[in-house]
Amino acid sequence: MSSRSLYCVLLVFAAGCNIQSGEVTTSYVYESSGFKQCENNRSSINASAQKLQQQGVKVISTQCGELTEIAMMAVCGAPTTDINILGIASSDMDKALSLGFTAISSLKSADSAGYVTKACN
Repeated sequence: MSSRSLYCVLLVFAAGCNIQSGEVTTSYVYESSGFKQCENNRSSINASAQKLQQQGVKVISTQCGELTEIAMMAVCGAPTTDINILGIASSDMDKALSLGFTAISSLKSADSAGYVTKACN
């Protein structure tokens, strides 16, 4: 093999080292589900995902949750502690925050995650 051919082969291998993987780092945001006590609530997780996607935010995962470090009055028509949790591309975090979502990490305290996940209605 000529030195020129060897150089070309090495150049191809070196170029391969600079290719970045297509992995997306995930961050989590949430918003209130909008559910009211004593009402026949239906899952709003799809509406939350759609709100983000319409603004170009890549939604990776969705799940329902409930705040644990907050008390609500038990009265029909009052809000619930239900939240919609969405995994998004970390690069879209600022955009999601500007749309009214909150970083799930803001719920964390020394003693608790501040929320639990649960099945969507």
